[in-house]
Formats: sequence, C-alpha cells, structure tokens
Amino acid sequence: MAQKDRGKPMNRKRTLSLLIPALLGGAAAHAQQVQSATDNTATLEEFTVTGSRLETAETDSPAPVATFDVGFLLDNSGSISLGDQLAELPQFSPLSTRAASVSPTGGTTTTGLNLLDLRGIGASRTLVLVNGRRHVSSSQETAQPDINTIPSALVERVEVLTGGASSVYGADAIAGVVNLVLRKNYEGLEASIRTGVSDEGDGENSTVTLTGGFNFAEGRGNLAASLEYAEGEILRYADRDFSAVESTIQIPNPADTDVPGAPPDGIPDFITVRDLRRANISNGGTVNTAAGFFQFDSAGNLVPVDLGTGAVFPGGVTDGGSGLNGLQDETLIPSQDRMSLNLLGHYDVSDQHSLFFEGKYVEIDSDVFSGAPFAPFIVQADNPFLTSQARSVLDSTTPSPFGPPFYVSNRNHRDIGPRGIENERKTFRTVLGLQGDLTERTSYEVSYTYGSTDTRSRFLNNAIIPRISLSADAVVDVDGVLGSPGATVCRAQLLAVSTSTGNPDIDDCVAGNYLGDGTVDQATRDYVNVATQARGDLDQHVFGGFITTDSSDYFNLPGGPLSFVLGGEYRKEETRFNPDPRDTVGDTVNSGVQAVDGELSVTEWYTEVVAPVLAGEPYAELLEFRGSARIADYDLEGVGTNTSWGVGGVYAPNQNIRFRASYQEAVRAPNISELFSPQTLSLTTVLDPCSAFGLSLGGEQRAANCASIIPPGTPIPIPTFNLPVTVGGNPQLDVEEGETTTFGLVITPTALPEFTLSVDYYDIELSQAIFQANPFTNLTLCYDASSLDNPFCDLIQRDPVTFQLASQSITPINATGFEASGIDLDASYRFDLGASGSLALRLVANKVLDRNDFLDPLDSGLATEVIDTVGNPDWRFTFNANYQVKSFDFGYNVRYFSSQLRTDPANVRSVNGQPPLNPDIFGPEVLRTGGDAIHNLSARYFFSDRGNLYVGIDNVTEPDLPPGIYGAGFGGANYDAVGRYFYAGLNWTFR
Repeated sequence: MAQKDRGKPMNRKRTLSLLIPALLGGAAAHAQQVQSATDNTATLEEFTVTGSRLETAETDSPAPVATFDVGFLLDNSGSISLGDQLAELPQFSPLSTRAASVSPTGGTTTTGLNLLDLRGIGASRTLVLVNGRRHVSSSQETAQPDINTIPSALVERVEVLTGGASSVYGADAIAGVVNLVLRKNYEGLEASIRTGVSDEGDGENSTVTLTGGFNFAEGRGNLAASLEYAEGEILRYADRDFSAVESTIQIPNPADTDVPGAPPDGIPDFITVRDLRRANISNGGTVNTAAGFFQFDSAGNLVPVDLGTGAVFPGGVTDGGSGLNGLQDETLIPSQDRMSLNLLGHYDVSDQHSLFFEGKYVEIDSDVFSGAPFAPFIVQADNPFLTSQARSVLDSTTPSPFGPPFYVSNRNHRDIGPRGIENERKTFRTVLGLQGDLTERTSYEVSYTYGSTDTRSRFLNNAIIPRISLSADAVVDVDGVLGSPGATVCRAQLLAVSTSTGNPDIDDCVAGNYLGDGTVDQATRDYVNVATQARGDLDQHVFGGFITTDSSDYFNLPGGPLSFVLGGEYRKEETRFNPDPRDTVGDTVNSGVQAVDGELSVTEWYTEVVAPVLAGEPYAELLEFRGSARIADYDLEGVGTNTSWGVGGVYAPNQNIRFRASYQEAVRAPNISELFSPQTLSLTTVLDPCSAFGLSLGGEQRAANCASIIPPGTPIPIPTFNLPVTVGGNPQLDVEEGETTTFGLVITPTALPEFTLSVDYYDIELSQAIFQANPFTNLTLCYDASSLDNPFCDLIQRDPVTFQLASQSITPINATGFEASGIDLDASYRFDLGASGSLALRLVANKVLDRNDFLDPLDSGLATEVIDTVGNPDWRFTFNANYQVKSFDFGYNVRYFSSQLRTDPANVRSVNGQPPLNPDIFGPEVLRTGGDAIHNLSARYFFSDRGNLYVGIDNVTEPDLPPGIYGAGFGGANYDAVGRYFYAGLNWTFR
C-alpha cells in the first residue's frame, strides 16, 4: 500500500501538525519518533493512505482513518498478540480474540485465531490487508487472516479505515478496512525477547524475534527478514476462582408466578446460582430413584448426591453440592505456539521501475479441550461391577423411570478423557510485483499474490458413543461360552456367542467398569476412544494492477489537477475440507462432519477520481471531492455482476479545522467461508421456548406457534442438555446490500500545534444481511415470528414422537438487515516539559448510538436491539499516557467499557414502540453487569542507543467478573480473564 517516494512536486502543502494523530502513537513509544513529531516547520509529502489508491495526505481522506504505531499497541502491554491489542480498541468488537476463539458452538479449525470485527457486525465485513493487498484466510470457517500470521516486527503502522471501502478494495469492506503497512528499506539487525506470567503463576507467554535487513546494489535494492517464535500457555476454567465452578443467572425462579398473557408479578423470573451443579449427572454415574439421586463414588458405592443448598431446580440443577461441574475440563484460553519467517524485498531496475517481493511461512499450533462425553447407559442387576453396597441401595428403592433389573446411569465419562482438538495451521504467502512511473504524472503497479493455508485438526478422545453402552453392559460368562468360564465379558458378545460377528464394535468390545468415578481402565479407554483427523486447505490467487495519473498536462481546477486511478483485479479462492471417515459416517462424538470442496472467482474493475475544487484560498484552504466505483463479476450462481460506488469530500476553511464526509453503496457477495465452511458437530444446552417456563417468557405468538406443533401436556425438559448442533456454510446464500455514511471534523489548532482532535459519526445499514444465529437465538426467532413458515424454523428439528428438540443447524442465511451507528473520538496531545521530559497523551473512544438487527423475515421493521447487551457496551475508550525523561519511559494505559444489560433490552425498556415485555426477568442486583476499567502500567529503560529493558503489569486492579460472565464464549470478552499479569523484555540493536 505504501508506495515508494518518487519525489513528486506537490500542488499544495500541509504542516506536519495535520498528521499528529498518526504520529503520536509512535511518539509514545520511541524518543526519536517524538522528536520528529515536534518539527512544526516541515512540510508533508502526500502518500497513499488506506481508503484510496491515490496519493493524499491522511487528513484529506473523506472517511476517517486512524493510524496506530505498533509500539503504541504493544509497548505498554504484556500481550504477544497484535490482534488481541487491536481488538481492545473501541472501534472493534472484542468477540474475535484468541480467548473468544473457544466457542461453545464454534467450528473445529478456528481455535486460537485472532480476527478483527469493526463495529461488531461480523468479522466477514472487515477487510484485512497487508500493504494494501488481500491476504489468504486462516481457516475454512472464516474469511479473514489470523492477525498472528502477520509479523509485528516488520509492521510499521496499522491504518484503520472506519468507513466503508468496498468500491476501492472490493467485498468484505462494508464496515471498513484494517491495513497493516510493513517497513521499507529496513537496515540493521534487531533482537527482542519478551516473557510474562500471571500472578497465579500460569498463563505464561513468551516471544523471541530476530529482524534484519540490508541494502545492496548501491542502495537500489533492499532485503529484510524477520524470524519470530512465540508460545502461549493454555488456561482452563478450573485455573481461576471466578470460573472454577459454573455460575448463572438463567435458572428459573420457583417463586415466580408469571403466567402467559398476564401482567408481570414483580418477582424475578430467574435467580442466581453461584455454583451450578447437575445433580442428575456425575463423573461416576448417577441413578435417579424414588428416594432421590444417588451417585457412584470412586469405590463403586452408591451414595446420596449432595444437593448443596438443598433446592433442586429444573433440569436437576442445584446450587453447590456434589453434582457435575460442567466447566471442570473446559478451556478458558487456548494454547498457542507460532513460528513465522517473513521476507521483504525490492529492487529498482531503473530510476522509474521497481520490483518488489513479499514472502512468508507461518506455522501456528493451538490446542483446546472441552468437556468429556455425556452418555447415559443401562445398568442391569447382574452387572459384575455392582458392589454389594450398591445392590443393597438399588434393592431398597424403586428406580425410575425403569425398574429392576434395569437401572439408568447418567454418567459424564471424564475418565475416558476430555475431548480435545489440536489444530496445526501452516500459511504460505508470496507477492511479486512491479511498480513505477510511466511519466512524471503517471504511475502504475501490477502484482500477483498467492496464499495458501493448510489446516490439520486432530480430535482427541473422540469417543464412539455406541461402544460406551456395549462396554458398560458387562456380564459374567459363567459357562465359558466365549472360552473362559467366569470371565467378565460384554453382553453383546455373549448373546452373539461369538467375537467374530463382523461388527468391530462387538468383536473388539472390552467390558469396562463404569460404576464409579475414575474406574475406567486403559484397555476400556483404548476401545472406546479414537483420535480422528481432518484436513482443510485454502488457496487464494490474486492478479491485480492499477494506473494513476492526473490532468495537469491538460487542465487544472482552481485547487489543482484532477487525479485518476483505473484498476482491475482477478481473484480466485478455493477451499477443501476432508474429515476423517469415522467422523463422517460413524458414531463418534464428532460425527456428522461433512467434506467440502468449493471455489469462487471474481473479476473486478474499479476507478477513483479526486477533484480539488479549491486550495489555499481565503475560507477555503481545501475543498475537495472524491468518487469511486467498482464492478465485480462473480462466477457464483445467483450473484453475478454487482456494482459498488462511493462519494466523499473534504472542506477546510483554514488550517485549524476541516470537515469530511463520505457515502458508499456496496453489494457484498457471500465469501468462501459463508458458502463452503465445513459442516461440524457440537453439543450445547438450550432453553426450549415451548417448555412451560419458556412459554412464560414469551408472548401470545410464541404460545400459539408452540401449540400448533406440540400436543397439550407434552413434557418439555428445562433446559435441554447436549443438543446436537451442526455448524456450517450455506451454498445458497444471496448477496447483501449495504449503505455506509460518515461525516466528521478534524481540529488541528495552530495555537496548539501538537494537539489534534477528530470526531466522526458513522452509520451502516445492511439489507439481506448474511446472518448466523446461535442456537438460543434460532429458537427464539423461530417461535416468536408471526408464522412458523420462516427460515429459522427450517434449522430446527424435533423428534416426531416425543416432540423434544432433536437437533439444530447453525448456518448463515440472508436475514432482513443490520444497522450500526455511533461516534468515534480520537484526541492526542504532547507536552514538551523541557528538561523535565515530555508527556504524550492519546484518547480513543467510541459511543454506539444504534446497533440493531432486523431478523424477522415476516416483519422487516421489527428491531432486535444489540446495543447495551452483554459483549456490546455502548461506551468504550482507551487512554494512553507516556512520560519520557532522559533514558526512561513510563507508560499508563486504561481500557474502559460501560455496563451492559444481561437480557434482551425489549424485556426492560420500550423497543419497536411496545412496552417492556418482561420487566421482572431479573432482579436489580444482576440485571446489569456494571462497567469496568482495566489498568496497565509499564516502564522502559534505554541503557544505550542500542538497547532497552522494560517491565510492566497488566490488569493492575484485577476487577471481579460478574456472576455468569466468564470466558469470551460466555459474555466475558470485554474482561481480562487472565488477571494480573507481569512481563519483562529486552530489545537490542546490533550495528
């Protein structure tokens, strides 16, 4: 993106103070950058800035562009991830970080990814570029590269365009563009090492980088390379007090007397459970009898289940006790090991033409573990593993729902092993290109980019569920039918009178002891478990080029010549996913995965024009208009040819203030992940809207819809545990249409040459938006619609006999629309304190005004408010302060987010002109999460002009997380789950 400086004469000049927002980020980190920012007499050469392919000053962009030096993002933090630090900026949603990659209904290959989501309307609508060019995706399940595949040591700055740019860069730029600009002409050799650990003694992260570069051919060429190794330790929920046990506010209140159609009773519908346990499930197995719940202990004896506080809520839930803790093996933050090698080079073949090259190889391994498989089974009275004590208990009461000699054991098979996924991703990318000048006013660039991502996923402890039932149904072979009298064997083998039935599940059966906590032996585990594998491959080819010129040889406007760009691009993307055959057709926990083989290609033509109407005039320091258009021809059926266009302008009455505005209409075609991401299976827990309690939370329409398909009196459990959910793409998707509007102002007072303030308003509206709901939202949207004839109900399957929820499909569909609007603020100021040093300040803030989904396909005007809900605060800001004195640099950073509602806003305030639907859904003590601030401190010592040492503390005050808010997948994405964190590092430059 950043083109080489060809020394072109300028038709207007700007003081350097106009670009202080871009420079202060770096000024906070390095003294030499601060010094350059103080030169108020320098004039600015125009350069290519994100949002345009024409050379222009940053503040002349009609759409807001925020620039962040890498030092600004990483120097005051212990993080080893540039992606995590970007996601903490207010413009982004924090729901795509490394921690957030562990999702209850996520796919198999996204673990450990760092994605970027501008405005919280989906990562698929944020386009990530490197030097202005596309980058291959890092997974079949996302259309965005993992930011970790981009070397932070070679990144010079990050430019964030927070307005639409589809007409300039193509699809996926509805919300904006993040462009990572790499260094050029790097000379020297640098080494750095960083390590950190939490105050709990875990969560260790370390990184080592070596970066070098040199010029050759008398300065006509340059070659730079960076080698990086980083590793991050896995954290489990059990490693933190706030998540060691599950807590929730979603337990139905037994005291609630609400009935459908009647006014609220004022009693909270839900209560808080601080230590959620499932009394009807345990690691050793639980039997539900007329005398209550009994569970097998480690000795195989049946003991009463400890009910904690004594109350048993729907679904067998208790507060405390000895029931199952569902989070005991879940991963809070996945592990991550990465190694990357990056090369950059260019060679001037003449004074007018230059070859350039980029190359990389990145390998990232990330592991995650989830709960053990839950599989109930029948225990018959003649099971040889039943102890005399357990037989006595069973004989003394009446089991339910069956009777002797059959007993049902609800067992969480932890001793079989928690399920795990090991992901290995290898990314290769190369860019070859030629750029230069055809004439003094005409420049060009042509390039070819190839990228590939190879993903290997290994599924550990992938239990074959039918084998658990076969193995658990043990019996004594009294007569030695199978060869050994008195041996304990599988009943299925004994009934078959053979171990050679042709069915490996029976022939290989190992009789196991499942009657106790930790009783399953290694032979049984080997029989039940398999380690399956899946392979995914992505390939991206991009051919592109453009020519820029101006009209100075023919005519000029009062502000200068017209500038033009004309370009074209051909892009082809292919995806393949090959699951293990045992998962495709078998009965494993991961069964249901399907193979995928898909591709798309698009040919695009685009143009831009800049018209400087006035410049350097009284009351018109600058008046400039811009326009852009793009035609994209897709080979996808139903997509075809689409057009995006945009207009914008900048007006500066003087050097102190300028006003800017932009408008864009874009058509976004579905990307390759939305179309072809593989069908994968997971298990989740949901509340059925058609249960008695679910009906009390809905309105008349929900009651009518449920009554039309479920016979009266049908018992519906609360909640439904282990619901199979299939997640994958949808090849039938249509395009979505978007409108993006921005307008704002930039204040750079000449009286305060190192102060800059920008304020911008944005508004994004999407129709036919591609939307993928979570399981609970799918159910709500289905049964609350005016008719069951809607696309959300098509994703839900019920058992035709019992009418219980059987499964769900989580797949993207074209919903009605989204909208997002808000205000961005970026303020920076630097104080020169003379002999006492200098102080650099920067505040970046975002206020969300509206964030609505319009999801009801039968009522396009019915809004679902997202603003002010968990994970979507309406206020966020980051504030940085760096004080430099002599050889020391002291940093302070605070990140703040406002309180959020823990329910649908329509329940407690008027939405769509209707009164609150359920104002007593929660008690006031848990209705909102409360806002919080995360404080970080750092100190750096420059012991020479070659090296510096630094230390820091992240999350100094370590605020408590609200009950039920923990882990990014459970609404805790804004919080820091690691806690207080200490880090240190060393940077050294070799000469």
